[in-house]
Amino acid sequence: MSLLDNIDSDLTANYFNENEFARLGTYIPVSGAPAQVRGMIDEGIQRIGFDSELSQSHTEFHFLKNEIASPARNDTWLVDSVTYTLVSPISDDGDVATWLVK
Repeated sequence: MSLLDNIDSDLTANYFNENEFARLGTYIPVSGAPAQVRGMIDEGIQRIGFDSELSQSHTEFHFLKNEIASPARNDTWLVDSVTYTLVSPISDDGDVATWLVK
C-alpha cells in the first residue's frame, strides 16, 4: 500500500468514525432493504454561480460506497429523527460519495 493509500485510508476511517464526525442512521432505498450506515450531513453549503452574484445554500450527504453501493434518487437516510432524501449526486471518488439532499 502506498503512502497516499495509507493517508486516504486513515482519513476515511477517522471521518467516518461515529465517535468523531459520522452518525449512524438508517438508509432506506426506494427498492431494497433498509440498512444501518454511517454518514455525514453538511448543512448550509454555499455555492456561488459563475454567471450571477446569486448564491444558493444546500445540504450534502457524505457516505462510504462500501456501505451504499448503488445510491438512487429518492432513497432516504434517517438519522437523529430527521429524514434526508437523496436528490442528485455531487461527487464519487469510488470510496466516498456525496449527494445533494433535501
